[in-house]
Amino acid sequence: MHFLIKNKTQLFGALDQFKSNCHTKAIVLVSEETRYEFINEYLEIINSYKIEIFGGIFPSLIFDSEPSEDGFILASMPGIAKSIVLPLDGNNTFLNQQIENFKSNLNHKKIQSIFSFVSAFGSDKTNFFRNVYDSFGNTVNYFGAGCGSITNKQEYSIVNNQGYAGNAGLIIAIESELELNFTHGWSALDKIYKVTECIDNEIISIDWKPALEVYKQIIKEEFKEEINSNTFIEVAKKYPFGILRLDRELIIRDPYKKTRRGGILILDKIEEGEFIKIMFGDSENLINAVKPIPIESSKCVICFNCISRKLLHEDNIGLELKRITPMPVFGAFSIGEIINQGDSYLEMFNKIVITAKC
Repeated sequence: MHFLIKNKTQLFGALDQFKSNCHTKAIVLVSEETRYEFINEYLEIINSYKIEIFGGIFPSLIFDSEPSEDGFILASMPGIAKSIVLPLDGNNTFLNQQIENFKSNLNHKKIQSIFSFVSAFGSDKTNFFRNVYDSFGNTVNYFGAGCGSITNKQEYSIVNNQGYAGNAGLIIAIESELELNFTHGWSALDKIYKVTECIDNEIISIDWKPALEVYKQIIKEEFKEEINSNTFIEVAKKYPFGILRLDRELIIRDPYKKTRRGGILILDKIEEGEFIKIMFGDSENLINAVKPIPIESSKCVICFNCISRKLLHEDNIGLELKRITPMPVFGAFSIGEIINQGDSYLEMFNKIVITAKC
């Protein structure tokens, strides 16, 4: 059961249905355009119905397999046991202790999935993911998204009944098993490059040369496109980095800004010394990569689709969303995606489409 809310009448109608179906917990996905109205007008109403909510702010939403730029989605999620919001700037000992306490307070419930929302522009997501995985390991699968505002990266991003939190990670323990799928459709050039200097999310050098210089040269030689001060975002959205992993697909990283010293800012971290490839794709190839997933009529599909894919597809984004399943999907355009079936290290992905049957 899920609803797109754009006014108070719709909200009261949705909450009445939650109450009549004895649903007391919900995922909430708030559009960036509606973030102030949600906190000032809608949250008090939700709290008056004693509905426990967990979620985040996103650049835009997905409802009935179509993009929606305003409003918020209220969705029931079966099997939610407990949640916790943690600061991303907490030290390793603090995070480990808090997550272990959270796990021990689950009262021996059989947790099969971890749903997580993380501030996309948070200070240390890597440490957060490491501690979550160290606690729950391969006993669960993981699903979620990076959230926040793309117009104001320092704004609040996580949502719960107390309001908004910034630079934070939300962990939701779920007793049911979410059935996960993902795809991306990006291809990669053959040549491998080494990241030789990094600071936080900035790649400073590739193969011991200024990162931007190397990147511009590759794009010009391989794809005949020029990167300058006016075209970086428009060109770079088509050519992400792919991190090499043993026996795994490339992990995509999204370049979104050049720096004054000739570096490149990426959405999520690449470690110094890692090996990368340059990836490429166009709207048609990315859409064709989405394979329809079978779905029973009794279930629904939640989808997180990277906001940079929406920017690349432009008017074609609806075609990609409708290929996921014949049934309407709901979700959001995210700033990084989280998906893992417990069989590998937990980290954030970029530029992919992820779904969960619930």
